[in-house]
Parts: sequence; C-alpha cells; structure tokens
Amino acid sequence: MVSQCSCTAIGWKKSAKKFSKGKKLALHGNPEAQCKLGEYYKNGIGVSKPPMLAYMWMHLSRCKPQALKELEEIITQEQIVEALNRASQWKDKKEKVDVL
Repeated sequence: MVSQCSCTAIGWKKSAKKFSKGKKLALHGNPEAQCKLGEYYKNGIGVSKPPMLAYMWMHLSRCKPQALKELEEIITQEQIVEALNRASQWKDKKEKVDVL
C-alpha cells in the first residue's frame, strides 16, 4: 500500500514545463506526482479543470482522504465512477508494462 502524500513534496511551480515533468513522473507511478497532478487538474493550474481527472489521479496516489472528499462535493456520481474506471484501467496497463 502506498503511503499518503502531502501533495506538497514535489513543489512544482505553475509552469507548463514543470507540469509536463510532473505528469511524466505521475505516469511512471510516482504517488506524490500523481497527487500533485490531481491538484493541478482540480485547480486548473497549467491545464483545463476537469474534476474527473483530478479525482482519478488523487485516487491513484492515495492522497489525503480530505482532498477526495472535497472533490466529491463538486463532481457528480457519474464522474466519480468514470474516474475510478479510468484509474483501474491505468493501473491494469501499468501492471502489464511493469511485468515486461
């Protein structure tokens, strides 16, 4: 089980270059980067503001439960289900790649 991240450990700046680097780390399974990427999507920093993607990345990272609860107050149940489905698909793909 991945430990909860503080969502501040990486300390990204609000630039597209940092966002891009952080996204690469998130895609490689770094939980702190995943949490921060979720924050970026939630707050629309360097990207559009799709709350479903914010929920997906925060869920994958096992971010603080309060962060997920805050998102649950502003997104629909359908968006939560979609986020969880995408998270599951991402994990399945990642596990297949890690095995190779």
